Amino acid sequence: MFLRKIMSREELVQRQMEYQRLLSLPACREARAEFLREFAESHRCPGWMKQWLRQGITPPGYLVDHLRPLSWGGPNEPLNMRLLDIDMYNLHQDKWWRYDNG
Repeated sequence: MFLRKIMSREELVQRQMEYQRLLSLPACREARAEFLREFAESHRCPGWMKQWLRQGITPPGYLVDHLRPLSWGGPNEPLNMRLLDIDMYNLHQDKWWRYDNG
């Protein structure tokens, strides 16, 4: 369970901007590619995805999600990442967005 302090709208906007900045950094892109390559070699990976994952590319219809959001101090490491289909990703993002916005 994550504990959250009550924050102002300005603090929330600053966190969102920092999150977007972190996602655009080369280190973030490389961490995402490393996660995808590792996932390609796991037994949980469907065979049809491996052609993209081995190259560090997200397969069509999927997005990489951070278990603990970067804006909440989550690490930008493969252990904090998971691959979700777009519908599940949107549900998860909506949950965090509503939680952040009260």
